[in-house]
Amino acid sequence: MLNVADWVIDLTERVGASMEVYRVLGGRNPFDPRRVTPIEEFRRIAREGWFEEKRRGDRGSVPEWVAGDRIIIANLQPDPVAREQWVASLDDAIAALREDRRTVAASTEFDVSLDSDRRMVTVEHRASGLKVEMTVDGVGGREWLKVDSRPHQRPTADRYRGLGIGRRVYLRAMAELEWKYRMPHRGVANAEALRLRDSLHRDYPYLIEAGSCPQCDKLKLDGGDKRELGGWAAASREDIEKTHSGAG
Repeated sequence: MLNVADWVIDLTERVGASMEVYRVLGGRNPFDPRRVTPIEEFRRIAREGWFEEKRRGDRGSVPEWVAGDRIIIANLQPDPVAREQWVASLDDAIAALREDRRTVAASTEFDVSLDSDRRMVTVEHRASGLKVEMTVDGVGGREWLKVDSRPHQRPTADRYRGLGIGRRVYLRAMAELEWKYRMPHRGVANAEALRLRDSLHRDYPYLIEAGSCPQCDKLKLDGGDKRELGGWAAASREDIEKTHSGAG
């Protein structure tokens, strides 16, 4: 990394991980080296924020870092004047964090754990700590992949989300299971996971269900289990590939 004070890096990292930044950027990584817009938005939020003394009961006054009407970072720096020092070093801190993301995302080393009957696999991207666990759920002809994308991940893994690493982790896990099982869209809540599933669906429409797909909507069928599972789950590979052929 560049020669930037540890507290400057720490504060920049923590503001980048705050809910306010997550909300404004729509879940995108503020230090993604591939994109300019998230970084510019982060820089604007950071420069508009300020340190403010807050009364916290018996602890007396503690400084908090504030953006708009939202408290982002509490009790990090002992001196509110440090804000000026931080803003002056902000560009260097962002450059250092972007380089860190670039280096980690470039790593191709994975740790893989596959059970003996090839029905459960855990794949971890070693440099980032991003991990996924896939388990075959169901029996016979009704077997699906159940996915846990946060199985005891390292605390620092979140900083590397949204860099394209998760996609590679998912695909490696499915390859370890020999591409035998389909992945329905169940229990996917956050914006980043939705984008990942939608992206994977565009390349693997039969194997991975999207959160929203106009082509899959055309496949919805009536009657019994087919209606319960939805169009994607009930449709054949041939039908899905036909409806998705040439889709943008």
